[in-house]
Amino acid sequence: MAPKRRRPSPRTSPNASSSAPKPGDDGDGEVTFKLPPPPKKLRMTPVVPEVLPEPRRSPNGFLLPDPVPRGFVLTDNSGGGWVVGGVIGTGGFGEIYAARRSSGGREDFVVKVEPHSNGPLFVEVNFYLSAAREEQLEEWRTERGLSHVGVAQFVASGSLMLNGKKFRFLVLPRFGADLQSVIDAVPSKSFAAKTVCSLAVQVVRGEIPNNFLPFGKGSLTLFP
Repeated sequence: MAPKRRRPSPRTSPNASSSAPKPGDDGDGEVTFKLPPPPKKLRMTPVVPEVLPEPRRSPNGFLLPDPVPRGFVLTDNSGGGWVVGGVIGTGGFGEIYAARRSSGGREDFVVKVEPHSNGPLFVEVNFYLSAAREEQLEEWRTERGLSHVGVAQFVASGSLMLNGKKFRFLVLPRFGADLQSVIDAVPSKSFAAKTVCSLAVQVVRGEIPNNFLPFGKGSLTLFP
């Protein structure tokens, strides 16, 4: 008798999947996935754009400086110190403060301050430096026989930093009341013709400036 042949056992493919259930297998050959929960809704806060304040400007359009706080000490180009007082006026391109020397004394001076980017005070400072020093004014007064000259004497100038901005300043003697204030104090709100002529002559001769009384300490004679 011929020997019986043995049936070969079926080979298992290495790529065949195991019959054991796997995680996520529901038994029908389908794989399920567990999705994460939906994210929570975020509450959005509306962003309000920052509104910057409009820069301060003088009536003729020039930028005005940031207010200089009372008691602020300025140092001029010669190293002198000046203590800033209250505001006494606003010009066409800057503000005017009362001031005194840091070494003491009364507020017998004024400080004109303007942004460094402005031009008018730069021109004014250079004029005073070249033509209005004490010895120059004294020579002009003596040559013409005048009791005083209607130009303020240069005292000091310099620059300062305030709130991250650069400013220019000029120190001058403090004058008295301006002519408009004197007119406002007169009951008639006007000057007599004789007073106007007297003022005009002094302005033309250079004895008083056209907007302030002579060196501020004297009195103005008003004619009826």
